[in-house]
This record gives sequence, structure tokens and C-alpha cells, in this order.
Amino acid sequence: MSTVGLVYDKLTDDVLAQIVRDLLILQGGWDFDVNDVSKEISPGWIASLGLGETLTSPDLYVVYKVGDTWPEVPNGSQCVKRDLKVTDAGIGLDPGPKVGYYLKPQGRTGSNLTERYLNRAYPKGRGVIDPLVMLLWS
Repeated sequence: MSTVGLVYDKLTDDVLAQIVRDLLILQGGWDFDVNDVSKEISPGWIASLGLGETLTSPDLYVVYKVGDTWPEVPNGSQCVKRDLKVTDAGIGLDPGPKVGYYLKPQGRTGSNLTERYLNRAYPKGRGVIDPLVMLLWS
């Protein structure tokens, strides 16, 4: 029976969820025991997955990294590395708003009738007055 060793720099919920995924995938094809090198995972939790825990030297190490550096693994041993570090996307709230890009005018390409009627010039001065029209309208 082979042994799978679990090595991690910090036991977080993400690491624990990835360990469950990896162990369930490995259970589908092989019969193995688990060796938790850091001894932070409870033996009852490993037993609930249907696996046994052993102290023998692992044939395969699965290494999980949350921080900046990889945990130590014995030289010459086979290992599968899982990088679970969350990188910063550089997205944040910008308190200084920037000038955006304006859309081109949408719709008809002709003149705007509303602006044409509101901005037209009003008559300035009296101009020519027909006396007959003044008599009829007054």
C-alpha cells in the first residue's frame, strides 16, 4: 500500500478544501494511506474520508503553498505542487476620478429640431408695418 504525504505552509480553509478534492480524486484510482507531515489535520477528519493515517515515509508528496515560499520537501522525492496564493489584481477604488470617454452623438445625423427652435433668433426692431394689418388686429 502506498502513502501520500501532505505538506503545507499554512492550513487554511482553501488548503483544506483542495486537500479534500485531491484525496477524493486519488481514491478513485489507488489504495493509499495519508501522512500529514505537519500534524495539523485531525485524524478523525482523515478517517471520515475513508482513509487511514500512517507514519511511514510517503511515496508521493502533495505540497500546498499559500504564502510566498514553498514548504520544504525531502530531496529526490516525487511531489505535486499546488499554488493557492491569491494574487492581487491591482483593482481598487480611485478617489480621484478621471475624465472618461464620451460617446459620439447617437441617433439622427441632422440638426436637432429642439435646439433649432429654442435657439432661434427673435425679431429685433419694428421692421415694416402694414397700417391695414394694425387696424384689423387692434
